[in-house]
Amino acid sequence: MLKDKRGQLTLFIIVAVLIVVLIVLFFVINPFKISFSAQNNRIIIGNQVAPIRERISDCMEEVAEEDFFYTIGQNAGYYEQREGAYSIPYREETYYFATYLPEGQFCPNCKISQDLPDLSQTENEFKSFMNEKGGWDKVDRCVNFGGFGVKVESLTPPEERNVKLEFKDDKIIIHIDWMLRIKKGTVSVDISAGKSELMIPFKPINKLASKICDDSVQGDMFDIESPYNQPLLKDTGIIISDAPQTWQYRVYKLQPRDSEQKPPYTFKFAVQINECCVR
Repeated sequence: MLKDKRGQLTLFIIVAVLIVVLIVLFFVINPFKISFSAQNNRIIIGNQVAPIRERISDCMEEVAEEDFFYTIGQNAGYYEQREGAYSIPYREETYYFATYLPEGQFCPNCKISQDLPDLSQTENEFKSFMNEKGGWDKVDRCVNFGGFGVKVESLTPPEERNVKLEFKDDKIIIHIDWMLRIKKGTVSVDISAGKSELMIPFKPINKLASKICDDSVQGDMFDIESPYNQPLLKDTGIIISDAPQTWQYRVYKLQPRDSEQKPPYTFKFAVQINECCVR
């Protein structure tokens, strides 16, 4: 009887020791497992930062180029034509006037007005397009963060996001003010959306268009054959096509000289001619 009790006591002691050992091992090993899992999740998140930014960049490029910049290229610099704007048909295309006389009529004593947006106005037009005309909605529909193996949350609501345009001679850089949070398990990392680049030489196009419009306002018609204008055409790398002159107007179509885009980016507009004042 006593022997049985001693045997049971020994068994209880062994079981108790095993339980204590298991508890100790759990608290010793589990932090390493948690730490390893967290470190692994950090690696997974780190590997997805560049692809997520690339996805945003590609979608911004698609929306900005195919929607906004294509449209303003067809509308003399405006995404939505201003009230009272008028146009002229030429070769089955519509050209909006960037310079014009009152009511679009011949007026010997009237001064030609210019309405071509400069680069600052173009940036404001783009911001308005993104914030008020569905630009961010189009980007969001394009992005679709599924498939990255992580959870992506937007920390900046669409109405608080912002963009800044940087015009270079050969491209446009879109700086995107948009914060996101990438999560995997218990690990999360906050990142900025980064930037996007459009291979459109909009700066020299705008420079040449402004020169043409300034000449129109001053009563000088920009002559693409003139030796005086050749250095500007060479420096900007822009070619002009479809430029007939009538007694009322001249239309211009500007395109990059060496463009990999097919078809190349086009910026077209018309200028009014005041016959009395042309020199």
